[in-house]
Amino acid sequence: MEQPQPDPDAIEEIRRSEHFSHELRTPLTIVVGRVQLLQRRVRRGEIDGVRIEADLDAIETALARLIAALLRSGREQ
Repeated sequence: MEQPQPDPDAIEEIRRSEHFSHELRTPLTIVVGRVQLLQRRVRRGEIDGVRIEADLDAIETALARLIAALLRSGREQ
């Protein structure tokens, strides 16, 4: 008996979903990590304005990457 062949469109959709998931996970992980680190430093009183600005810049960059990934995904579909 012959095995049914997987649907190529379904396989491609899975690949896109996995890629998109990775595209989202990386910048979101960076944002969450930076926010947690910033919160910890503030609670300990270990932070100054320059450090806060640097952390906020890193968060902004990660969010910009996330937005770009979302826009790319919307155009691909």
